[in-house]
Amino acid sequence: RMDGAKEAKGIFEKAIKDTEGNADLKRLYARSLNDLGLTYDFIGNYKNALTLLNKSLVVKNEIGAEGDIVTALINIASIKRIARKFNEALKLAERSLVISEKNKDKLAVSAILFEIGKLKKAMGKYKDAMDYYKKALSNSMDVGDK
Repeated sequence: RMDGAKEAKGIFEKAIKDTEGNADLKRLYARSLNDLGLTYDFIGNYKNALTLLNKSLVVKNEIGAEGDIVTALINIASIKRIARKFNEALKLAERSLVISEKNKDKLAVSAILFEIGKLKKAMGKYKDAMDYYKKALSNSMDVGDK
């Protein structure tokens, strides 16, 4: 597993180097930052993961890529949950939920509701967690994601 992570890290670092500063490739640059951040998350280096994911979020906000913004927010929220920064994670997840609901992206809404459920569970709010899990399941069934 670690060999794969090292290989992925090299690929994403090259992609970042090749796309940084190129206005036409900003979205690819942001996604490469995101993917490298997720690679650091995978190997347990949460500090670097958060740095890269936040940098990715800044670029995604600059170009207005709302779907990509949602992805970054949820990835950051997930790491904040692991770091037990529950309130910060919840704010990020709720922000991504608002964007996804506005864009009528039901699959994203389901994933975000599930992430909020995990946050509530980690906070010891088991009833709230179950409510979010049920909403996520119901929403997924509505869009046929069984």
